[in-house]
Amino acid sequence: MKRFLFIILSCILLLYTNHTYAQSSEDSTINIPENGRTYTQIFDSLTAGLIPMRVPYGVLYDRVYPWSGADAWQNDDTASVYQLYQTWFDMEHSRMDSTAPVTYNAMRQTVDNMALEGRIPLLFISYNFARIDSTAVNDGRLSFVDSVLTDNNIGPAPYTTHQVNIAGLPIDHATAGDTLSIEYNNDIYRLSNTNATILSISITDVSEGWQYSFEPNNSQSIVFAQEGVHEIIVGVTLGTVPC
Repeated sequence: MKRFLFIILSCILLLYTNHTYAQSSEDSTINIPENGRTYTQIFDSLTAGLIPMRVPYGVLYDRVYPWSGADAWQNDDTASVYQLYQTWFDMEHSRMDSTAPVTYNAMRQTVDNMALEGRIPLLFISYNFARIDSTAVNDGRLSFVDSVLTDNNIGPAPYTTHQVNIAGLPIDHATAGDTLSIEYNNDIYRLSNTNATILSISITDVSEGWQYSFEPNNSQSIVFAQEGVHEIIVGVTLGTVPC
């Protein structure tokens, strides 16, 4: 079962056929019939029987349509700008308490303001989250009560746990003549509920074959002299903050 939520939403698709809702990602939409409510609102109403205190980390990825594929992320994967932004959005809106220290909108405004000054922040997301366990209905941990998915509060919590660590720049290329100041600040450019931290950062220009390295809380100015478009790849070395 690729997406357990599709089972939950199937009754909505059968009951409501005259209205559609479009949830936007960076470049896609999904249409869901149901009186203009958001995807998350529909999900929450159909899963009102879940027990928030039983959701690991208080973050349930099923509450958003999983455009970012955070549950399939491998730490050595290369992140696109789309994936970086979408993961931030998804993790923020997966929180059961609907709050985050740095919101997606605030982050995007900061990035846009910095770009006007030629400053490019490295963004870092380190998040623990949960997904509904697709076996939990079969083994009785979850059931449908009056068409609402309900946690029966027996046995282990009916969720699987995951972590995504993703870092990147809000650009994926540069052109000849660009001078960019790459920056990372652990407080401003981070969305996290883990104790992971960045120890070092590398910026590789695939086109020219060179690499710059720098430490967090510093900046590195990079000049792109060669003609053409420069593909940029970010690498980070992770550690943990002592508890």
